[in-house]
Amino acid sequence: MASKDSKPDAAPPVEAGKPDAIPSGKFIKVKANVKGNRTALWEVDRAHPNGEIFISGASDKPVEVARTSGVSKALADGRLVEV
Repeated sequence: MASKDSKPDAAPPVEAGKPDAIPSGKFIKVKANVKGNRTALWEVDRAHPNGEIFISGASDKPVEVARTSGVSKALADGRLVEV
């Protein structure tokens, strides 16, 4: 049992350029549903490929992401669309 002063274990940082341990079949592809240089979603989460995603309206290229709560919220409110 952890002491009352102990903190929960934090996930170790993911090194840039290193794939995470989650198999690629667990990812979905999304695109921004915003115009111009607006940011649809920026999120740091070790579940994403390389631990971070940045999706903006400046690119029409699909981005592979994990279905985190942030991605799910952006899909629900229309900032992202699944492709």
